[in-house]
Amino acid sequence: MLLRVPVDRGAVKTLAAPEGINRMGHIRLQPNGKHAMFHTSVPALDITNALVLNVRMKKPARVLGLQELQIMNVVWDRGRVTVRDVYETLRERRQIAYTTVMTMMTILAQKGFLKRTPGEDRAFVYEPARSRQTVMRATVNDFLDRVFGGSANPLMLHLIQDKRLTEKDLDELRRAIRKKSGAS
Repeated sequence: MLLRVPVDRGAVKTLAAPEGINRMGHIRLQPNGKHAMFHTSVPALDITNALVLNVRMKKPARVLGLQELQIMNVVWDRGRVTVRDVYETLRERRQIAYTTVMTMMTILAQKGFLKRTPGEDRAFVYEPARSRQTVMRATVNDFLDRVFGGSANPLMLHLIQDKRLTEKDLDELRRAIRKKSGAS
């Protein structure tokens, strides 16, 4: 990781810096658009110097991993849940640790997929921050971009040729196409 430090009247010095935040709290990350602002208490650097990391910040997650999706499906199906509710539902299907569910739900809240509010007892109550439809749309668009270069046509042809679509599915597609054609 390289840090660009203003040193004197427009001059910039590039420094190597440790990845992330160290235990001493010498470097603190504050995201700011496409850059990351760092403030430091390292004696060699004056606190008035702002360090700017000249790399792109990681984009917020738009799609979910498999385990995140399983948790979100429980939340979407049930509405308001605690970690215990999700844990017990997932345990009916497979072996999973309570702490894993708790950690994943905390991460989902940080990513903006869940809203977390204090419950009546010590447990937090979680509810979806994004609808199933919104997440599904983002997941399909991400898949189309990565696998098919953004074009839905090869995917549709593959599904039809692979015989994964039933006659009912094809009828729904025909109706959707007619509706889209009429709306254009």
